[in-house]
Amino acid sequence: MRLTLEEALQLKEARDKKIRDDWIRVMEMRINQEKLAECYRTEGVNSYEQCAHLAQTVISQIPEGRIRGFRLLEQRRNNETQS
Repeated sequence: MRLTLEEALQLKEARDKKIRDDWIRVMEMRINQEKLAECYRTEGVNSYEQCAHLAQTVISQIPEGRIRGFRLLEQRRNNETQS
């Protein structure tokens, strides 16, 4: 299957957006992990109470904190065109 120039450009933009969004999520998770580590260091014995909100944020970001790339996006696109 050949792509037209317009389709190829749209595919490239979709790839770039997907990769950019994945990296943003990874960096947000890394920042929150650093904040949590800093909170644990500064709060000492009260860290379980004072840092619970940060810990919950980090835990909720774990499933999203991976870079999946654009291959899944392309597979979905190919499946839609074949159907």
